[in-house]
Amino acid sequence: MIEVKEQHGGVTVMPLPRNSDKIQVSVYLDKQLKERVAKLARKQRRSVSNLIEVLCEQAVEGAEQEEAKRAS
Repeated sequence: MIEVKEQHGGVTVMPLPRNSDKIQVSVYLDKQLKERVAKLARKQRRSVSNLIEVLCEQAVEGAEQEEAKRAS
């Protein structure tokens, strides 16, 4: 099976090979930030990928709530 990489806004995304609604996203992080994330992931017994997903979800939810407050 050949995977096709698509560019969306400068971010490479690839669908996972199994049945999943998740996609793979490649990002560049500062080396020190990556080390901090890895350390926190170990403390929380999570993978780096899972921790980044959780942090992104929290950040997006917070931003959406702030946006909703400004709109009302």
